[in-house]
Amino acid sequence: MAEPNGEHSADEAVRMITYEDLANLLLDQAEEVGLEPLDVSHLVEWPAGRRTFTMYCVPEDWDPPFDIVAELRFSYEAMDVALSHYGQEELCAMYHDPGVPCPHLGIPPDLTIVLEVKYQFQPPDVYSVPEVTGELRRLFRQHIPHDNQPEMKFEVSSLPDASLQVHQAYAYYWWELREELFEEEPDFTDVFREIHAVIDAIKASGLIEGHPREDEPFRG
Repeated sequence: MAEPNGEHSADEAVRMITYEDLANLLLDQAEEVGLEPLDVSHLVEWPAGRRTFTMYCVPEDWDPPFDIVAELRFSYEAMDVALSHYGQEELCAMYHDPGVPCPHLGIPPDLTIVLEVKYQFQPPDVYSVPEVTGELRRLFRQHIPHDNQPEMKFEVSSLPDASLQVHQAYAYYWWELREELFEEEPDFTDVFREIHAVIDAIKASGLIEGHPREDEPFRG
């Protein structure tokens, strides 16, 4: 739950970072810690007005092809877009005269934006999944010094010849952004340093070998 911020008076609106500024901030801070954005997309879902930012990145000193990549994603709903662009006072003007005091203007809205982080890697042989899972879990505990540990997913298909094949493999977790949405310039460099360390460790482990699938969007 968002709490009143003592830095704002009761009649002062609290400004939320815009979708565009948050997207640009993530791109800039990724590059600051040595990550290279490979593919960036902005999706607008009509008529709901939902906007989704997605970026793929790898360490800037890696050479293609890339069989490990980090994906970051967040979405703004239509109300988030309106609030960040027009502010609380403009939205209030839809409901009452400008001279009517609003007791909520000094309180940040109770909003949460989810920043998803996904580590995509070359699918292993189906019989290697237990070994790969155990080793990745050890690497995550070593390089992610908090309780927000990634979940892992291996999508397996049964082929016509009755053999099994892993056709997608990734680990993912997410960060809930609340207070950061109302800071002048939120700092995500620690998140990107963690991403850098994790994908470097996965590559150095030798667990993930081979080349990326031809249909993957993050090929170099």
